Parts: sequence; structure tokens; C-alpha cells
Amino acid sequence: METTGQESFTWAMNTYLPGRVAEKYRNSRIVVFSTGNVYPLTPVAMGGVSEEESVAPLGEYASILSGAGTHFSILLGKIPDSLLIYRLNYANDVSYGVLLEIAKSVKEGKTIDLNMGHVNVIWQGDANEIALRAWQHCQAPAKVLNVTGPETVSVRWWPNNLVKYWVRPRHSFMKNNRRRC
Repeated sequence: METTGQESFTWAMNTYLPGRVAEKYRNSRIVVFSTGNVYPLTPVAMGGVSEEESVAPLGEYASILSGAGTHFSILLGKIPDSLLIYRLNYANDVSYGVLLEIAKSVKEGKTIDLNMGHVNVIWQGDANEIALRAWQHCQAPAKVLNVTGPETVSVRWWPNNLVKYWVRPRHSFMKNNRRRC
């Protein structure tokens, strides 16, 4: 869904509505999905930020998700074993994610924006497993868990190395690809 021009609706769906959910299920353990984009940008050599870092959201998306986490913390902050804020960075799968978007740009010959020079990525399956295990760690005040993969990927390195391994078969023997053979 395109959110440009619908910022108020986006805020409502990501702060007000979760607040209503928190009120209704206040006696439950809740894992709130957020984003690592709520943190300030840091030098690559630093290796990312820890959960103790203060949030400093840049942009509308990060501000909205920071607001959602705050909303949950206010509503559930004194209920024991109630909350974990799960800050996810760049989850990827074979069908979506920043690495796929870069690969598509390479394939289509498009320019790749290098303003964000590095990303921390994690496979979606691993992120899902961590999310399910996160319920064991809910607490009050809210525990914060930064979730990302073990490596930082250079946005310049990824496409340069991708083309080295990109193999286009000259012939396809699949029946539905006869015209391409």
C-alpha cells in the first residue's frame, strides 16, 4: 500500500490501532515489531548499535514505529512479563528484501543508490524463529531486542560480486520457454 499522502492513516494504523490491541490484550505477552531505523546512523566500524542506544528516528517511517513502541511501553510498562520490542533490520527472503532489490537493479541496468552504503541483513526464516522465541523474554519495563544478521553488507560490494556469479543459461529446455531457446 502506498503511504505517501496518507501519513495520518499510516500513523493511526501503526500507533493508535496497536494501542487498542495493547489495551485489549493487556494481560498477554506481546512482542512489538519495530525497526532498527529508529536508531541514529553510525560508522560502519562501530558494528551497529546496542539495545541501550537512545532512539533518534530519521524520517516518517522510523518516527511512526518509534511511536508505536512508546505507546506499548506506556500502556504495558508496569505489567510483569508483558512486553518485548523487536527491532528488525532488513529481513530478506528469495522473493523480497534489499538484496533482491539490488539484484533487480543490476539485472535491469538501473543505478543503485549508495547513500545508505551498508546494510545489516537477516534471512526472514531466521527472523521468524527469533520472533517466536522472543515471547520467553517479555518483561516490564519493555525489553528491547535488536535483530539482524551477523554481517554488514556493503551496498557497493553486493552488486559488484553478484555479477561475478550471475549465470544466464544460453538454452532452456523447459517447454514453456521454447520461444527463448
